Amino acid sequence: MSKNLLQNRIRPADYDRLVWSVTPEPSISFDEILKPEYWTHVAKQLLPGARIEVVPEDKSYFAELFVRANTDTSVNVAVLRHIKFDDTAKSADSGDPYEIKHRGGAGWSVIRKADKTVVYEKGQSRVEAERFLETELA
Repeated sequence: MSKNLLQNRIRPADYDRLVWSVTPEPSISFDEILKPEYWTHVAKQLLPGARIEVVPEDKSYFAELFVRANTDTSVNVAVLRHIKFDDTAKSADSGDPYEIKHRGGAGWSVIRKADKTVVYEKGQSRVEAERFLETELA
């Protein structure tokens, strides 16, 4: 005889967990975010079962993490998904006379390498900055 799901075993997911949004500082790598000690200052509020959506300022990736365990000073997370964007980014050391770079509040910018002059800023995405480079500076 098969067993059926009981009414007290089902409820909206928001009843059981929270979804947190995190914007790491630009200098923080994705690997650092996975370290339990990265979460030291917020460890008490990230309870097991919570999810964390991670999007850096430059929007270069999206990650969803699952809190497996926490202590007063650390959080153990598992990666549910990690999607990288802008994989075609050119190195700043390439032979191009311009560099595309995310500059925090100034957004995506195009910078002339020779004199470090910003020729475009406030771009919402790397694609926007690349489009400017192709159409305005070609």
